[in-house]
Amino acid sequence: MLENKRELFLNLIVDIEPRLKKYLSYGSNKVKKALFVKHKALVKVWGKMLKKFFGIDFKYKTKTFWGREICVLPFDRNANIPLFFSSLPEFETIKFLVKRLKENDIFYDIGANLCFYTILAQEFINQEKGEIHAFEPLPEIFSLLCENAKVHYFKNTFLNNLAVSDKIGEAEFYNKTTLSHSGGNSLIFRKELDSAGKIKVKTITLDEYIKTHKPPTIMKIDIEGAEYLALKGAENLLKTYSPIIIMETLGDEFLPDPSLRRNAVALLKEFGYRAYNILSDGEIEEVDYNVFHTMKGVSNYVFSK
Repeated sequence: MLENKRELFLNLIVDIEPRLKKYLSYGSNKVKKALFVKHKALVKVWGKMLKKFFGIDFKYKTKTFWGREICVLPFDRNANIPLFFSSLPEFETIKFLVKRLKENDIFYDIGANLCFYTILAQEFINQEKGEIHAFEPLPEIFSLLCENAKVHYFKNTFLNNLAVSDKIGEAEFYNKTTLSHSGGNSLIFRKELDSAGKIKVKTITLDEYIKTHKPPTIMKIDIEGAEYLALKGAENLLKTYSPIIIMETLGDEFLPDPSLRRNAVALLKEFGYRAYNILSDGEIEEVDYNVFHTMKGVSNYVFSK
């Protein structure tokens, strides 16, 4: 039955991909993009107007590509693709998880945002055999996560209003949601965060977290340049439990110092991890660690022992 679901999900993704790629090919041409998605562009405009002129966070119900209802904030740029195409643009990563998630996995979603990967994992991880743990520090996004994750039904899902870091306590957090880009929030200051607001958030290390929770078998880390902090606070976890890691890597143009990325992957290499590129079909191929020395753009890589 699980294999049938995998096949169904992969076929649904194949149906969406061409349209999303066409949309993305329009680049910064907002008129073409709006005409392409038609009435949903009006939802976006309405949400932005309510936010700008009245300070109202208008929530809109949409569906994932497999039909799961979720709420998004139309003013938020991170909601564009889920709103317009019922997915995220990271098709390779989605396919990798659809193919790899097992009924008894313990999945950690670090930097969960609207919780797309959390609810994707809920489709494949059995409530009696596995668990899902999501981490999102920003209060207003966390409230959406709580609504979307439906923990009253998925009893094996644990939601944490925390930033994962190398220290336990509080830290300054750059809040780009004020600039309509919740996915850009970070513990690490970057140039595009010049105008972002700052708030205090609670932090935890993964080594501390697993003292009272099951350690992950697989985890996704997407925390906008702060990946090294999360890994540094998880050294015991990495050495002892060796989870599969899907980690976002930011190019040099997005980081105040490329050593943030280099230190993150160097730590994984030190603990015996091998690095893999995710191919278009969700399969992986090993890459040399030298690829991480100088990078452009944003990519997800898999790290596994």
